[in-house]
Amino acid sequence: MSSRPRSGDTFIIPVSRCRVPECDGTNASAEIPPWWPKNVDSKCFRPVVDVSSFGTLNNTCSNATFEETLEECHEWIYENHNSIVAALNLGCQSWKSTLVGSVHNAGMIASVMISGWIADK
Repeated sequence: MSSRPRSGDTFIIPVSRCRVPECDGTNASAEIPPWWPKNVDSKCFRPVVDVSSFGTLNNTCSNATFEETLEECHEWIYENHNSIVAALNLGCQSWKSTLVGSVHNAGMIASVMISGWIADK
C-alpha cells in the first residue's frame, strides 16, 4: 500500500523506487517500468545491468538486460519531490522517515502546551 502525499504535507512518505542510471532518463517516473524484473523489490534494491547484453540491445533496457544479482539502492526516483523524504533522499531508510513524523508530532504537542501557558498569562 502506498501513501500518496497531499498538498502541504511534508512528512508523508512519498511513492518512490530505486533509480537504475543506465535505464532511467532525467524525467523517469516513480511507477515501476515494464523492463523492471518481476522478482526485485523496487524500493530498496536495484537490478544490476549486464553490460554485455545491454550493449547488444543498443543500450536499451528490457527484462533480459539484467544479471541475477542485486545491489543496494543509493538513489531514488520520487513521485512527489515536495516532501522531507525526497528532500533528504531517505528512500529506503524507513526509520528516519518515521522519526520525522514523530518529531513533528512531538513539536506540535509542545507548541500547543506552550501556547496554552502563554495564553493564560
